[in-house]
Amino acid sequence: MIEKACKQSLIFIMILAWSFSALAAETCGANLKVEELKEYRYILIPGILNELIVHYMTEHRRFLMSKGVPSSQVHRINLSSFAKPDLAVDTLEDAFQEIPRDKAFIFIAHSKGALETLYFLKKHYEQLNIKKIVFIQGPMDGSSMTKLPGEEAFSGVAKFIIEKLELIPYIKDYNRSYGYKRVRHNLSNLYEYPELIKKSLFIESDTNYTKLKWKFKALGSQYVEFFGGAGDGVLMRSDHVPYVLKDDKSLCRWKYNEDHSSLVKAPPWSRSKVKKIRQFMSRVLL
Repeated sequence: MIEKACKQSLIFIMILAWSFSALAAETCGANLKVEELKEYRYILIPGILNELIVHYMTEHRRFLMSKGVPSSQVHRINLSSFAKPDLAVDTLEDAFQEIPRDKAFIFIAHSKGALETLYFLKKHYEQLNIKKIVFIQGPMDGSSMTKLPGEEAFSGVAKFIIEKLELIPYIKDYNRSYGYKRVRHNLSNLYEYPELIKKSLFIESDTNYTKLKWKFKALGSQYVEFFGGAGDGVLMRSDHVPYVLKDDKSLCRWKYNEDHSSLVKAPPWSRSKVKKIRQFMSRVLL
């Protein structure tokens, strides 16, 4: 009888703990009502190849407008794919000279753009009225690509291209800007910004190698060989959270079984991809 009561109590405690855990996970979103969405300005910052991919974060904008947010309150800032993330702060500073400060901001940034956004906010957070920051699959602990064991990890044409590019000083330093040593150094004092951390949500993801799109297969195979998993095809999931925060249990972080593009790129003719992004945006904002 006592043993049965103990088991029942244990089950109850486990259910209660799970419930609180689930509740905590969802409170990491902005938790707005639909009618409240128009009260904010949205800053969308895509990553590499934003100059070429016309539907990069376009669906995020469409989602917001479908919920009543005026197009004038959705600002997409394209940062150069060739600019080192350390220097993007200057570009974002220039862009913000043109953006009104009449409403609180919600930042949604992806990949390279996520790291650049964090660098920018570290410097300017106190000058901005911020509601929420969503960092999607950013190289917040550097890129695992830079941890691969040199050119010997590649072969054939890929090896030849890498060897030649590494002879160019700018390219070499560009790669180093994504190395974990530089990124960890740049973010080592994040705990000095508790309000910034409190309003941040980090989106992590990885998926099975067999589910990766063809464009992610080459790098994903290298990750499988050297790290035991394919990550999201561009970054490993461990890259998505700053090293200094990786053991912080209070940190808002959501994990997805997705590749590096599924949450941010949806051509309008792909209903399934559009639906996935809309569901993601609903969870983040509502």
